[in-house]
Amino acid sequence: MPMTTRPRADFQDNPILFVELAHEWAAGGTMPQPQHEAWLRELPRPLISHPSLAREALWGALSYPQRGRSLLWLDHVGLLQEVIPAWAGDPLRRALRLQAVDEVRLERWSSGLSNTAFDWLSVYQDQRVDGRLGGWAISGLTTLLLVGDSSPDVHAVQVEYDLKVLGANEGERERVVTAIREFPELHRTITTCMPPARTFSPTGIVATLSSLMIEPDVVPATLERWIACADRLLTRYAAPDHAPGRLR
Repeated sequence: MPMTTRPRADFQDNPILFVELAHEWAAGGTMPQPQHEAWLRELPRPLISHPSLAREALWGALSYPQRGRSLLWLDHVGLLQEVIPAWAGDPLRRALRLQAVDEVRLERWSSGLSNTAFDWLSVYQDQRVDGRLGGWAISGLTTLLLVGDSSPDVHAVQVEYDLKVLGANEGERERVVTAIREFPELHRTITTCMPPARTFSPTGIVATLSSLMIEPDVVPATLERWIACADRLLTRYAAPDHAPGRLR
């Protein structure tokens, strides 16, 4: 039975079904209806007292390219911050993060990558982390949580705690938290094209590129330059014997 046809009593008895609505919509099903939002408004909060019960539904929504619209709905109805408390805070930051998540799907950032780098990245992203959440889904989650209202180190600690409570396994948490911690340096490296002091995670590179695509007032030539710099970072994985030692 589609989620949208379930009666109100089902949602009252099992509020996780509201997250399943988002999962079903990401998978190509019917979008949540106004009646579902009305039902949500009438229920006491927090609605989801044990986030781990919602993990499977959230992971399901993240696993489809249309994850952005489902996350947008979960944010709109206040469920996303119940599942991941670190998400709560500045509305403008949340809106920008949701825009960046959709850039993971649109892949506008891939147009300037070399075939070598993108082919390697595609293979890497198609693999599941510890056999569970796929690389593109992890990139979507990472992009969503890449920055918070506090410093990167404080935000990383909060996100790691929230993901652990949610039921994310160690490999999933490690990819997200690593990208959060390295983002300030990675952002500088790509936008200045300075020689990198170290390698950066592929997940962090995708999340950063997706974030750069929504930077305001950036001309196409600048975006092309940033993508070319990111390409060199990915080439260190894709063709390490031929990767340049410096970014030029």
